[in-house]
Amino acid sequence: MKENRLIKKDSDILEHLTIRLGIPLFVVFLLWGIGDISNGSFETLIFFSFFISVLLIIIITFLLRETIDLHRNKRFLLRNINCVLLMFFIPTFSFLVIVGFGLATF
Repeated sequence: MKENRLIKKDSDILEHLTIRLGIPLFVVFLLWGIGDISNGSFETLIFFSFFISVLLIIIITFLLRETIDLHRNKRFLLRNINCVLLMFFIPTFSFLVIVGFGLATF
């Protein structure tokens, strides 16, 4: 009985990380490949930074909402994983906004 709960908790964590981290990274690399940033035009680079910034703000919003819900439901491990993911996504978002603003005014 106890082993089943441990397996369920481990699969919850793996599923949680896959959805919260794997899918956004897949979308970013997919857009990177479609846009061909290295050989693309200046407009492509601005579009890429703008679209990724919008994507990250949506991800951050959903992660914050889910973190609050997990705190209320006393699921502290998943809440802490969300906090770590937020610490990864928020500086990335800030960097992309600064880069996008710099490219737009260049």
